[in-house]
Amino acid sequence: MGNPKRALTHFQEASTVHTSQEAYNGDAFPRGHAIYLARLAEAHLGLGDVDAAVATAHDAVDRMGGVTSARGTSTLEDLRTKLARRRGIPAVADFLDYTDTE
Repeated sequence: MGNPKRALTHFQEASTVHTSQEAYNGDAFPRGHAIYLARLAEAHLGLGDVDAAVATAHDAVDRMGGVTSARGTSTLEDLRTKLARRRGIPAVADFLDYTDTE
């Protein structure tokens, strides 16, 4: 919503309090958790923390592995598009290459 710092704070607070809910329980709800992680990566990206964004994006992709979900796939594609604008950064380029092979 245009305020990545606030979003990051809310994500972190929610993940501490609501560990049983779909978005925060990666073992029980991999799709929901992958979507949460993708949004968290977007917040990091919005704050200019590309390393945290890429690390979180890797976690999101790994969570989605083996899960078929139009919403999850769409969310990860949106994140990938946002990261692609920074393809000149080696960590981003590596991530994009990694996701091309997935």
